[in-house]
Amino acid sequence: MAYNQTIQHKRSSVVGNVPAAGILGVGEIGINFPDKSIYTETPGGVVVELERDIIKSATAPNAADWYGVGTLWFDTVNTEMRMWDGTDWINIAYNGLTVNTGTLTDGLVDVTLPSCAEASTGIVTITGLAPNQYIPIVDSNDVTNASRFSVSNNTTDATGKLVFSVKFDDTPCSNAGDAYTANLIIGAGTNTLSVDAIATITAAAAPFTLVYPTGATLIASSTWTNPSTTLTATGCISLSTDGVIFF
Repeated sequence: MAYNQTIQHKRSSVVGNVPAAGILGVGEIGINFPDKSIYTETPGGVVVELERDIIKSATAPNAADWYGVGTLWFDTVNTEMRMWDGTDWINIAYNGLTVNTGTLTDGLVDVTLPSCAEASTGIVTITGLAPNQYIPIVDSNDVTNASRFSVSNNTTDATGKLVFSVKFDDTPCSNAGDAYTANLIIGAGTNTLSVDAIATITAAAAPFTLVYPTGATLIASSTWTNPSTTLTATGCISLSTDGVIFF
């Protein structure tokens, strides 16, 4: 004989209603119909909302409650879209409308360096921006510069201050006399700020140098023509600068 039995989960029709700790068992689900939210309770007794495209709430979700990097939260109080970056909920709903109202301090300096080296070109500070705001920064000359310039930070702090350093990394290695200029566009759209960073290569990369311990004696020979030749002295090494002569 067949029986038809309806199974119903714990549920609520009240907007914003979240199960209190102890209402749900571990792994049991509770449904909030108007919020379209599903909740469960962890083994630690914490009520969490199960994974969804966007979390909507007036207060920041507790990231320790299973929310990973990239989770989106819509702040219903400030009407802002935020993303968990592993440390904080950063504002990603940037529209570029406020950057040009900030105060920029350009601490960049022109740098000269040998080929294949890297160096910091200084620090840029902008104040008066929105707090915890992600700010896009791009080099308009990135293709020409082969991505040699990079910035250390794109997010304002809790006071609305953006501080970032600019690094030049000469990879691939350039020739002596080559020069590069980064035109860093800070913000998006038409309301942006910009700064330039300049790096010039002064010399080719330094030749190979052999460094050996103080007090050691370097013995050179042109008779080791085979890399498998047995070396009788303890600690000896064989090197080749042309693939044939070992010394």
